[in-house]
Amino acid sequence: MTAGGQPRPQSPRQSPGLSQAACGALHIKASQSEGFTTVNVQEAAKMLEDGWSYIDVRTPGEFSAGHPPGAVNIPVMRANSNGKLITNEDFVASIEEAFPGNVPNLLMGCKLGLRSDMASQILQSKDYINFVNVDGGFDHWSGSGLPIER
Repeated sequence: MTAGGQPRPQSPRQSPGLSQAACGALHIKASQSEGFTTVNVQEAAKMLEDGWSYIDVRTPGEFSAGHPPGAVNIPVMRANSNGKLITNEDFVASIEEAFPGNVPNLLMGCKLGLRSDMASQILQSKDYINFVNVDGGFDHWSGSGLPIER
């Protein structure tokens, strides 16, 4: 149930998650510290082509400077009234709002991988299973010659 007492759309826990068939021959590793899955940018690009959705958790300014094709910007951090960056308490709700009804398989990316690791920890704490963390973030994505949008 949602906070307003309405039935929640299909839970991300009911999504197929990361299966052997979905990943094919990708070399996926579990994050050593948290137990969720991390992929490199080449693997993420293949997954994006296969229908995964890319959530760019960087700031709107970073996002507008360039991002993977079709990426959705949902910052995991936001500035408080003093200008200090703090965790975006609406992060999960923003994902659910961006994908009403059923959250798809998600690639979580940032600039280098630290904020996407944080975002992955948040999703894992909310029992999401249908996401992977992109190791190296947008710096590795653009440095590898993968396509970008501005």
